[in-house]
Amino acid sequence: MISRKSKLFRINRGLAADFEKTCTLLGMEQTEAAEQAIHDWVKKNVNQASLETFIKPDSRPIVFQNVTLIKTQLNIVKAEFRQALENFERAPQETKLSFLKEIGKILPTAVSLARETRDPELETLIRKAEESI
Repeated sequence: MISRKSKLFRINRGLAADFEKTCTLLGMEQTEAAEQAIHDWVKKNVNQASLETFIKPDSRPIVFQNVTLIKTQLNIVKAEFRQALENFERAPQETKLSFLKEIGKILPTAVSLARETRDPELETLIRKAEESI
């Protein structure tokens, strides 16, 4: 059995009337006729709609991101990183391992955000963490 998906859209009244009349005269179900027309249209246009048509060879696509979200993530990571480094530096030797694990959890996110944003403060915190370890 063929799986079906419902698609609802509006078309010009005249076109709809011609479509209904033609289906009736041909004794064809409207769903079958519409599916055939869409199939033919997709087959004709599928190669024109590929992403490669719009991207230059050897170029990276531009990714748009929510700037507010990135700034918020950056501020949270810097605050957590700063706190973890301070805790590590102040901690007695026997508890440094737990704070080192905390830094280890934050570090991958911090490094990827630093690459993405080139934030000097975050880059300084990463260097400081690397020197501490």
